[in-house]
Amino acid sequence: MRMELPLDSANNAFIAGGVTSNLDFVPLINPIAGVTGQSLFLTKLNSAGSNADYSTYIDGHFNLPIGVAIDPNGAVYVAGTSFPAQLNTDAFVIKVITNRAPIANAGLDQSVSVGSSFVLDGGASSDPDGDPLTYVWKDGSNAVVGTTSTVTLTRPQGVHTFTLTVSDGKSTASDTVDISVYTTLNVNLFGLVSGRVTSNDGKIDCTATGSPGCFARYNTATPVALTATPGTGVSFTGWIFDCSGSGNCSVNMSANHLIGAQFAVQQLTLSVSSPANGKVKSSSGIDCGSSCSLVVPYGTIVTLSTEADSGYQFDMWSGNCAGTTTPTCSVTMDANKAVGVAFKEIALNALSVAPASATIAVGQQQQFIASGTFSDGSVRALSGDHSVEGTDDFTCAITTTGAVKCWGRAPYQTLTTRVGYEKAVMLSAGTSHICALFANGTVTCDGGPMVGVTTAVAVASESGTPCALLTDGSIRCGGVVGPLATVTGITNAVAIGAEGGGGACAVLADGTVSCWFGLGDGSSPGSGSTLPQQIAGINNAVAVAVGAEHACALLSDGTVKCFWRNNRGQLGDGSAFNANSFSSTPVTVINVTGAISIVTGDYHTCALLSNGTVKCWGMQYANGLTVDSSTPATISGLSNPAAIAAGAFHNCASFSNGTVKCWGLNNVGQLGMSNPSFSVTPLPASSLSKVSTMSWSSSDTGTRMMASGRAIADAAGTPMITATAGSLNATASLTVLNTPPGTNVVTKPIDSATGGTPATITFASVTTAGSTSVTSSGSGSTPPAGFQTTNPQRYYNITTTATYIAPITICISYAGSLSSFPPQLFHFEGGVWKDVTTSIDTIHEIVCGEVSSLSPFALFVRLVNHPPIADAGADQAAECGTRVTLDGSHSSDPDHDRLTYVWTGSFGRIEGRMVSVFLPAGANVVTLTVSDGFTTASDTVAVTISDTVAPAIRTVTATPSVLWPPNHKMIPVTVTVAASDICDPAVRCRIVEVTSNEPDDEAWKIDGDLTVQLKAERSGNGNGRLYTITIRCTDASGNPSSKTTVTVTVPRSAP
Repeated sequence: MRMELPLDSANNAFIAGGVTSNLDFVPLINPIAGVTGQSLFLTKLNSAGSNADYSTYIDGHFNLPIGVAIDPNGAVYVAGTSFPAQLNTDAFVIKVITNRAPIANAGLDQSVSVGSSFVLDGGASSDPDGDPLTYVWKDGSNAVVGTTSTVTLTRPQGVHTFTLTVSDGKSTASDTVDISVYTTLNVNLFGLVSGRVTSNDGKIDCTATGSPGCFARYNTATPVALTATPGTGVSFTGWIFDCSGSGNCSVNMSANHLIGAQFAVQQLTLSVSSPANGKVKSSSGIDCGSSCSLVVPYGTIVTLSTEADSGYQFDMWSGNCAGTTTPTCSVTMDANKAVGVAFKEIALNALSVAPASATIAVGQQQQFIASGTFSDGSVRALSGDHSVEGTDDFTCAITTTGAVKCWGRAPYQTLTTRVGYEKAVMLSAGTSHICALFANGTVTCDGGPMVGVTTAVAVASESGTPCALLTDGSIRCGGVVGPLATVTGITNAVAIGAEGGGGACAVLADGTVSCWFGLGDGSSPGSGSTLPQQIAGINNAVAVAVGAEHACALLSDGTVKCFWRNNRGQLGDGSAFNANSFSSTPVTVINVTGAISIVTGDYHTCALLSNGTVKCWGMQYANGLTVDSSTPATISGLSNPAAIAAGAFHNCASFSNGTVKCWGLNNVGQLGMSNPSFSVTPLPASSLSKVSTMSWSSSDTGTRMMASGRAIADAAGTPMITATAGSLNATASLTVLNTPPGTNVVTKPIDSATGGTPATITFASVTTAGSTSVTSSGSGSTPPAGFQTTNPQRYYNITTTATYIAPITICISYAGSLSSFPPQLFHFEGGVWKDVTTSIDTIHEIVCGEVSSLSPFALFVRLVNHPPIADAGADQAAECGTRVTLDGSHSSDPDHDRLTYVWTGSFGRIEGRMVSVFLPAGANVVTLTVSDGFTTASDTVAVTISDTVAPAIRTVTATPSVLWPPNHKMIPVTVTVAASDICDPAVRCRIVEVTSNEPDDEAWKIDGDLTVQLKAERSGNGNGRLYTITIRCTDASGNPSSKTTVTVTVPRSAP
């Protein structure tokens, strides 16, 4: 029976039929057995159609196949009929279950480390029909290595192929598996930083321990070279484990290898060149010059800051900070780096003066302050007279760099920078300490700051106590090691002085000087007043200096007065002195004028004069002499110093070029260590330069400048005030008004038309200063009737901006006027000219008048002369012997001509407006004749002189005053009387009585006014006779004197 052959997906054909004998299929792989009747068979042919791959026998009954079909899943179905119907059906469809080949599965390829065992596992092999399988494992040499599903083996390095053959008893299947036996290369990275290890064969690319690139397998003995590459900012420090060193790592992969690569943050060096005149620091350890390098991890940011030495400032960075213009530089350490820094001296770049402009009046003062702008950006005031100061045994100076340099005793044997005093404004020296004032108003002394002082404008040091002048005019003392006290009663001080002596003094706003000892509040023990005491006799001081036991005041007129002890001639008055010399009253220093600054040592004083010389007096050496002297001596060898300073026994002068010269005692080097033990000639202070100096000048001689910057106005003007510091100048403008406040204010304004001073204006009182001006002109309003203009014509417009209280006296010179009569002064008031003349001085050719306001004035000349009017005054009565004043001041001249006065009388002729004469007793007539130079006039005055005063007997003597021998004769005796009378020059004196202590009527005889005869006898029993003569005098007016007696004796025994 023929059927179509169905093909499965592998092109295998299936055929079904019936068989009657098991011998019908000789080539069957699996012979059919047990055939009975006609059995159904199914045969599978391979795709070549030549061999039977598969056959099966289905049932043993008579079956008739009709067709074969294969579904998509490869299942074979046979359709047919069955005889008899053992299947209980006439037609059937049978799904044929055929024997299927087993499936061999040798497992996945494996890789195992050399030396490790591995398992060949065929356990995943299967049989579709569930038939039991047998296993055969063979290696690449076809040798059987196992007959179980799993076999455990070891093999050397290499790739080994094993074949697994499985059988279900009907068919077999095979599979292979590759076993790679390898060595391992394992790389670990050490260090919490970035790094990389690579191999030459590309298998290793390790960037993080445990990552795939850190592990490689080798199934052959391959040589491998590893390279370590550090990341940014990282250093490779070396290999560990199977490699060492820091070069490339080479291994042969015939064995396992563990390699460690060590990385660390890169350590970089920052080097700083050792700077001069300063330091470089950082918080991380840089401190040049003691340590000038630093090792830090990569990426560290190092911030460097500069610290300049005193007097220096940051200049520039170099190296890896080059271009940074600030004193701080930040360096990012991404490589080794080097930095350099340079410092430069602080320099004074600019100068300014405050106030920039000011207005004062004649006789007033104005304080100017110069401030410097320095290259480090700081601004501070500059002292004109306190930039150099000396103690007992060392000297200090402020330099232009702001550093304070000291020299002298330890610790200043060499020129030494005083730490903590940088940028001081002024210095003050005590006995053995220095104080410094700073721009912020604070004060620091050796020993510490003046606690509580924040507004100081000046400082002065007593022997151990500093005192500060504050902005409000008060003074506070102490505050360093003891309490801070306010000096009692001083609220308006303008200057202070205390240069190491026992006390302190202050100049007050009114020019007076008050001094005290200690704190000045009454609490300090010791000698002297501890409360301020005003110094009598000084009212125009501008500065004061105090020594150990004396003080001196610089006055506004440039002279100096000194007071207190004078044991070494320190008062400078030229007088002799000794250990006890003392003057509580200020005395004027001789031969010193034009002083602009004064300083005092313990027992000497010096003055800097406006002509650039220095004079000193007092103790030897410091006074420029080898002996003490009270006469100021000019210090030789000094040329225009800018300032002077005094120590206890030495002095120094500073100059505009920044140098210093010193003289006096040098026992501990206060003049400079290289100088002799003393010198009366100034010697350079070695190695010292750039000392801060400040000098002042005025463009107008009418304004004088003190070294302190105080301007003193002597005359009106608009001077330019110049401050000079080294090569720098700064100016301020000053307006000096010619009309200051006060009483009887006299001003002589400059005529804006001629430049002369034709008018003198005297204000009775000025309450507010102002400027008074005069402008002359040759034309003006017509003169009043009876007057004409002078030749040349003179009109004056006088005005003032001052606030004043009338009256005002105007005096105008008419010198050069060609007129028949002296001119008179007229004032234009209410639209008319008013004659305001009060006097005409024809000798000096000046006419004066009095007004209550200012407006145009003119000089007019009368057309005719009017005679004068004589007035000798009222009749008088006076006592004889007293002066009589004859007063003709009430005489006048209608034309205001200058009058001459002549008095005539018993005294003769006397000239003068008011005279004093003696007149005789009785009625006197005195005539006054006045003349205006053109005509005369006379008047008389009656003066009655009375005499009511009796004469006075001054002395009486008798000659002889002793009568001997007692011979009973009459002896003439003459009495001499000295008597006076205020009116009668020759009074009459007479003997009016004679008495005796012994009775005798015939004992005397008066025979003249002042003669008497006395008997030369005495009682034999008595002690002697005594005659008493009484005298009286009478003047011409009959006024009797008191009686006066004189005695004559007749002694008992011979004299």
